[in-house]
Amino acid sequence: MIRKRIIAYGIDLILVTIITSFIFTIFTVGTNPEEYIESYESYMNTTNNYLNDEATEDDVIKAEYNMMKSSNSLMIVKIGTTIFYFAIIPFLMNGQTIGKKITKIKVVSNNDKPLHPGLMFLRGLIVSLVLIDIINTVSLMYASPSTWYNITYFTSALTYTTYLVLMEFAIFRK
Repeated sequence: MIRKRIIAYGIDLILVTIITSFIFTIFTVGTNPEEYIESYESYMNTTNNYLNDEATEDDVIKAEYNMMKSSNSLMIVKIGTTIFYFAIIPFLMNGQTIGKKITKIKVVSNNDKPLHPGLMFLRGLIVSLVLIDIINTVSLMYASPSTWYNITYFTSALTYTTYLVLMEFAIFRK
């Protein structure tokens, strides 16, 4: 059962990545990708300068902040796709995502009845870690570079902790 859960989750993550990439490719037609490329090059140059003691850590944080801000639309597309895939699809497909359907498993309550739609939605938000993406995206839109950096540092630790808890649930719970 554990193997099926891991395989299903892997399939789901791959599908979300493919769908997000496809949507983003269509979504960015006619936009200006030079802004991201320019901010990426600036970030790389600043990082190299930092390694050569020619830039400060704050310079690197600001350059990374600007690079991430220029790709914020990708995060919004990813958040929308992830919510749809992990929180709405299981409701529409009787507790299954495509990965779960392939591996012939589904989400049920403790008494083997279908989950309440609200609980299924909340579970989808937690399992997909989309709440962390939302926190990072909102902080990118409204926080200063240093505050954004501190928030992403904290949410990275939260992500790893959540993965450990989810793995424990997958291993020890039915």
